[in-house]
Amino acid sequence: MKTRPEILESQTGKYKLTCGSLYITVTQNDGQPFEVFVHFGKAGGCLNACLTAVSKLISIALRSGIDPQEIVDGLKGLSCPESCWVEQGRIESCPDAIAQYLARTTTKGGDIEQVQNHGGDILSAETDGPGDCGASPLPDVWGDAEGWRAINCSV
Repeated sequence: MKTRPEILESQTGKYKLTCGSLYITVTQNDGQPFEVFVHFGKAGGCLNACLTAVSKLISIALRSGIDPQEIVDGLKGLSCPESCWVEQGRIESCPDAIAQYLARTTTKGGDIEQVQNHGGDILSAETDGPGDCGASPLPDVWGDAEGWRAINCSV
């Protein structure tokens, strides 16, 4: 397993999911993803413990030379009852959001500078009006300058 350098570049994304905010940080070393840190906005609890475990396992895999695409393929599409929509598709669960974010930070050559960073807020809160999610007559709609749009279908 590769030794962690003292300083690494990173990018943090914020996903405002139906059940709360999910923060995903991907560090890079030599242009490749090196570690993943995940934190759910609500302090403590079983969910944060599970997400910490998932992020540690992802980091061990990345530091051991596993192709990031293998991790993305293993996590994408995992679902829970609290999924929501973004312009590029549906976020099925926290692991699915991790997969999508890891893919976003690696598909442009792995260079963090090529991935637009909005002060850590990839998705920022902004109410635009009603949308159709099938669960709530007035869901929260939000997005960023890249056109990511999501409907928070609170049920």
